[in-house]
Amino acid sequence: MRVVLWIIALFALAVAAALGLGHNHGMVTVFWPPYRADVSLTLAVLLALAAAVLIHFAWIGVQGLTRLPQRSRRWRFERRLQVSQQWAMQALFHALGGRFVRADALAQRSLDALNDLMDAPELSPNEVQWLAQLRWLNSWTQGECKQSLRDLPGRNRVIEAWQRMNDMHPPMQRNEIQDAETLIQARWALDAREARIALNLLEQLSRGASHRALTLRLKLKAFRALGMHDQALRTARALAKHGGFSIEASQRMMQSLALASLRHGQEPTDLLEAWKQLDSREQRMPLVGLQAAERGLQVKASREWVMDRLNAVWLHWMEHFDDLDDEWQERLLLAVLEAMPQSNGAPVSGQVNWLERAEQAHLRHPRHAGLLAFYGLMCQKQALWGKAQSTLDDATRRLTNPKLKRLAHVALATLAESRNDANTALKHWRSAAQS
Repeated sequence: MRVVLWIIALFALAVAAALGLGHNHGMVTVFWPPYRADVSLTLAVLLALAAAVLIHFAWIGVQGLTRLPQRSRRWRFERRLQVSQQWAMQALFHALGGRFVRADALAQRSLDALNDLMDAPELSPNEVQWLAQLRWLNSWTQGECKQSLRDLPGRNRVIEAWQRMNDMHPPMQRNEIQDAETLIQARWALDAREARIALNLLEQLSRGASHRALTLRLKLKAFRALGMHDQALRTARALAKHGGFSIEASQRMMQSLALASLRHGQEPTDLLEAWKQLDSREQRMPLVGLQAAERGLQVKASREWVMDRLNAVWLHWMEHFDDLDDEWQERLLLAVLEAMPQSNGAPVSGQVNWLERAEQAHLRHPRHAGLLAFYGLMCQKQALWGKAQSTLDDATRRLTNPKLKRLAHVALATLAESRNDANTALKHWRSAAQS
């Protein structure tokens, strides 16, 4: 359609020229003594237009010749810039592929070329900014290579180069680039097992950068490396809130940190304080409750508090039997046995409930050797000698856990001594010692 319109316009122009110039009888006389030339007005106009066009193109040609050195310099600048960019990309790909020595050499070649280009005249502000960013990218590639090669002096030289390049970045991007440099240095410090240095670097971040998911991940690693489990737990909660983990990974992380936080309590007050620092969801985790109860038994915490934790874990186990593996099931049974006050054969208030629980659990899971031994030991505590004898005899043949097996043999030995059966008691004492 455009071509058709141009053709129509040309035809209209030809018609207008024919109508306007075809019947023009004007003359133009040119005197050049002793000569005289008479030409038509139409020809004179055409010659004037041709002369103007010729002068215009001649001027363009002269300008092109005068600008040829500048264009040559520009072409060489763009060519060297293209080559340095190719070296930078190759260095980055080699670094990502694990070829750190080759990547370091290519990044250095690109950096040398860019340093030479920075001295080129007539650079625009955008070009200066782009060259500065390419130089920073090559320095970062070199830093990653030297970090992987454990060249710490070379890595420190890269950090010093970053500090010298800070003034070359535009003011709007300077804070972002400094935050990026700080995050990279913190990650390098963590790789070198310098968690304290990494934590100090992360404290230097701007307010916006300190709440990013990457920053929280680095803080979490630093806190865990330093054994600061309370701070690590709070950081993990914030990271989970920002979607930094999947649901399953978040639960495992929270559970692991909660267990570590409880494990380091050396006094009952420390344990209670650590328990209060956990939120309700973490306190409902069965492994966390069991760990709290075991630690409470070790630091001589209140028996009532310990039994409350064990009650919650037991109820969860009975509702979700497969949530605890065999090791944690046996630890729960041992913790309940240890937390139960000694009765010396007389019923004690609060133990009847556990006897009923043990019987119900055994009926629901009759093949579970640990529950069978637990039921027998509860019977023995409640002076149900006959039931305890038969149950524990069966349990000792099926138990694999040495602690539970030892307790069962000790209980059988005690029952045998109460019947004045010295041979049977000696047999079970010997089995208990060998368990």
